[in-house]
Amino acid sequence: MRVSSQQMHRTNMISMQQNATNYGKVLQQMSTGKRINVASDDPLGAVQTLSLKREQASLSQYIDNISSLRMSLARSESNLDNMNNVMYRMRDLTLQAFNGSNGPEERAGIAAELRVLRDSLVDYANAKDEQGKYIYAGHEVDTPPIGIDANGNYVYQGDDGIRDIPVGDGNYVQGNDTANQIFFSGAADIFNKMEEWITMLEDPTLDPNDPAFHALFDETLDSIDQTMASIGGLMTDIGGRQNAMDLMETAHQDVGLFNQELIGLVEDLDYAEASLELTTYLLALQATQQSYAQINQMSLFNHI
Repeated sequence: MRVSSQQMHRTNMISMQQNATNYGKVLQQMSTGKRINVASDDPLGAVQTLSLKREQASLSQYIDNISSLRMSLARSESNLDNMNNVMYRMRDLTLQAFNGSNGPEERAGIAAELRVLRDSLVDYANAKDEQGKYIYAGHEVDTPPIGIDANGNYVYQGDDGIRDIPVGDGNYVQGNDTANQIFFSGAADIFNKMEEWITMLEDPTLDPNDPAFHALFDETLDSIDQTMASIGGLMTDIGGRQNAMDLMETAHQDVGLFNQELIGLVEDLDYAEASLELTTYLLALQATQQSYAQINQMSLFNHI
């Protein structure tokens, strides 16, 4: 079988182009440090790294959610602690006010401090986050949760909306609590009960032996205790959420590190192997170029 010079020319051209392409591919890999720069470099490896990178993006979002939620819950926890301190002082003053040896002036002084404390409690209940949104108003974040209606009664103005924040695949953590569950659950209604108690203490004609005084004292103390139990229970619950988030965050970080190692194994370049390939392709390219040059110098007349 005779091979024409044209066939040899075409064969050498294809070989030279292939070697040049391979040489250029390895050069690009060495410049980026990546074995896979386009999907065609390794279709299966490209699919694997794409899947791992998508998971990494999800993990990163979960970790961001956890970080943001941790700050939000820490702010709420600090606010609840302040509420608890106010409630302790309210309880002490309420017990003090029930002492039958107090006169009208002493009871009025206690009432004045209780009013300040009650107003402070309202302020804590109407606390805002860094974006100016009310923390304890449910989904009604632009409405103060505690307000006063037309009859002068303290009322809850928010809703019972709860925001569940995704912190993992199918895992959610409650991101907010409402003033309704803290202050108006059961028979607590601390704001209105405290207003009744303060009004009675401000009455200069109050008889400490009046059964109504004793009854309201019992109701007020019970309301204070219920509210303190509610605040304490919520603080415990928030602590549990924070612990759960810490565990989730550690798990996400561990998985993220493992995924990054897998991505590196699939995607990163072995420079020693790449250097050997580069030398091999360069030698092959040079040999093909020399062969091509020799073929171009040949003609049928050289062999007659």
